[in-house]
Amino acid sequence: CQAARGAAPTGCLASSVVGVFEVQEEKLPEPPQKRAKAEASVEKVRCLHILLKHKDLRMTKDPESQVRLKGRAAVTRTQAQAERELLAMLRALVDNPNTFHVLARKHSECDTAMQPGQSAGDLGWVSRGACGSPQFEAVMFSLKTYEVSDIVSTPRGLHIVQRIA
Repeated sequence: CQAARGAAPTGCLASSVVGVFEVQEEKLPEPPQKRAKAEASVEKVRCLHILLKHKDLRMTKDPESQVRLKGRAAVTRTQAQAERELLAMLRALVDNPNTFHVLARKHSECDTAMQPGQSAGDLGWVSRGACGSPQFEAVMFSLKTYEVSDIVSTPRGLHIVQRIA
């Protein structure tokens, strides 16, 4: 240091600077709980379905089928008959999976079957927990895009489901 030679004390300080530090802003990762909640809220699927009712159902009035079944007699088919009809539709879908909306319009006993064009049977975008039926929801989220499910039984009846997105 040059303090001994009569230089100002600030000169000593300036000559003792050894290095320069760079400070960068780091982004901390989100906590796992918050990240999982955000991912779960984004996860949605879009599916078509075909619903067949049978006389053995516990649910006698279905608000989501009132328009479609208006003016029709009470359902008289057994559960086994409904299963056979759905199995025949599944065999037809193996040959041509693009006809799901046609089969939904022709056979489904849900109001969604009355939607126009290729939207027949469309349940819209569904997020986890919004379906109301755990077994139906589990099937929807387990399917790959354009995959068709086996027969699914719910309180509303028997379904087959095709995931479209």
